[in-house]
Amino acid sequence: MLLVGLGKEREFKDKEYRDAICAAIKTLNQSGSLEASIFLTELPVKRRDTAWKVEQAVLMAMEGVYRFDQLKSKQEEMRRPLRRIVLNVSRRTELSIGEEAAKRGQAIADGINMAKDLGNLPGNICTPPTWLSRRRSWQKPTSSRLKCWNERTWKP
Repeated sequence: MLLVGLGKEREFKDKEYRDAICAAIKTLNQSGSLEASIFLTELPVKRRDTAWKVEQAVLMAMEGVYRFDQLKSKQEEMRRPLRRIVLNVSRRTELSIGEEAAKRGQAIADGINMAKDLGNLPGNICTPPTWLSRRRSWQKPTSSRLKCWNERTWKP
């Protein structure tokens, strides 16, 4: 069981909620826990509904466990990283709302992590063809096409 200090109730707003989730996730991830049930999503946050709280919890959870170690020659071994998080909602009627918000938060977090990965790559590795191949790997099959132009193809 992990208890998280939230400060004064009157001062508990958006930023404090996100900070509390992120701190809890980082602590749980470093502790060697495999699973966690988080009840912070049941806390009242001024002018915010369950969907927002769940979406932000997913975003902060993904931020808390994000690591860029692609280019490290000696990767640090984490002891048993956090694998599963259960976000609780206060009423059964909010379950479907929470599930949709979790999917939306996961999609946003995946995009953020992809942007962080690309931003962390040095210029000699993150070239247009490399970026294009990464883009193709997560593109859904559609009728749109991607093409990489070089100096010879775009000069008249």
